Amino acid sequence: LGVGLFTSWFRLAGDRVFLGPGRVGGQRMFFSDDFGRPAVHKTLQPTDEFAYFTAIKTTAEFLDEGFFMAFCANNSPSTYHLQFGASILGGLKIYSSTGVLIHTEPDFFIPNTWHSFSVVIKLHATLGIIKIYRNGELVVNMANINTKHATYSTVTGVRKQYVNFFGFDDVRYDYDTLVPIPEGRYAQVSYVTDASAQWTRLSGATNFNMIDESTCDLDTTYNVSNTVGHVDRFTVNALPFNPDKIYAVQLAIASRKEGVATRRTRCFLNSGAATFNGADKFETTDYTWQWNILEKNPDGNIDWTKAALALVEPGYELIE
Repeated sequence: LGVGLFTSWFRLAGDRVFLGPGRVGGQRMFFSDDFGRPAVHKTLQPTDEFAYFTAIKTTAEFLDEGFFMAFCANNSPSTYHLQFGASILGGLKIYSSTGVLIHTEPDFFIPNTWHSFSVVIKLHATLGIIKIYRNGELVVNMANINTKHATYSTVTGVRKQYVNFFGFDDVRYDYDTLVPIPEGRYAQVSYVTDASAQWTRLSGATNFNMIDESTCDLDTTYNVSNTVGHVDRFTVNALPFNPDKIYAVQLAIASRKEGVATRRTRCFLNSGAATFNGADKFETTDYTWQWNILEKNPDGNIDWTKAALALVEPGYELIE
């Protein structure tokens, strides 16, 4: 999925799962209606203490049923630790692993409005913890409760399901921690020019126009090369806003090969006098992603700034 949900999700049910414009650029994931109870799943790093963040935008109406998000054990929809649902008046409901309602919070959601939803959870049969921050404010603080499935001790996945919710964006996850994830947003850094264009573009005047979409469009647009050592490198635009802090920069490549020969690519990021090189990516005949998370600017191993980010040059190289 696109920026803000830039990882692999599995559709569990229904066929009404779509991508659309995100909260701040990029894209959101949304469900068009409740036909077949559309739902998606993401595998998480197993842990019994974790923090999770997402942005949620509701529709104009609510129904007093179901859930919009659940944390799973054993990566199975039938083994929930906790479920979070909505009431008919826009309240929040929290259910235990057995489907028992353990907490309600009135007036939690405002229709047609983005909310940040940051949750901290400790899984335990008697010493469990649930803390929920809405738009940065602590609104649910529960301790010494049962928060875990009777059989499983760790969370291994999250399920998002349609229950009168318009969309999700800006998903983040941290494990082995009880520190809440603060408000944060994803934005895609767009290309400006070809700094080096050695690969052959499918069409058009520039190589960057072949890869500037926020989701991989498969063989609709692409650059191609059979020459080992060929490099494409690009300049970028500055962010269109002024963030208080840049937590990380994500460098990603979607690519595939044709033919049976072994092919390896590598993406890189030039920043000042330093270069970050991603791991060699052994290509298959299907498009696959490689993601690299750079929490620090490789030029000095310091925090990112808007000015420094505007000067980077990302690219890729054919290694074999």
